[in-house]
Amino acid sequence: METSICLQPPSSTSLQRLSCLRFDCRCEASIAKLSGDISIIRREAQKTDKEIYGLHSALKNCVGDFEKKLERMEKPQKYEKQLNQMKSDEKNLQARITRFERQVWKELEEIQNEYRSGFQSIHESLELLKEIQNSKLKLEKKKIQKDMKKRQ
Repeated sequence: METSICLQPPSSTSLQRLSCLRFDCRCEASIAKLSGDISIIRREAQKTDKEIYGLHSALKNCVGDFEKKLERMEKPQKYEKQLNQMKSDEKNLQARITRFERQVWKELEEIQNEYRSGFQSIHESLELLKEIQNSKLKLEKKKIQKDMKKRQ
């Protein structure tokens, strides 16, 4: 729907004004959808955080179990290299998890900023349309009053 219809002179038809109102409704529906999308993204980020925490805990448990087994074995020095490798792998995995978390949160912030910008733009457009509509109504009112004075 073109906004130029909404900007036509006061002689525009009721159908065109109805189109303007439908445009406003679609804008409001878009805002509601974008708000819902942000909520979904937040839930997904929280779910990802929980999964990462679970993986980290599981890895920690595995390393702990492995350490206990090594202590009970007759030849622990044989497995010391593997244990050190697992500890190194755990540190590397933790670093990757941390980078991933930062990346997810950074992307979430960027998305939120884009939505905020979009909301602000839509809000400004709606406010401008309201101002234009009010101005058109005032002009129509003045014209009607002027026409009524001419008839008297």
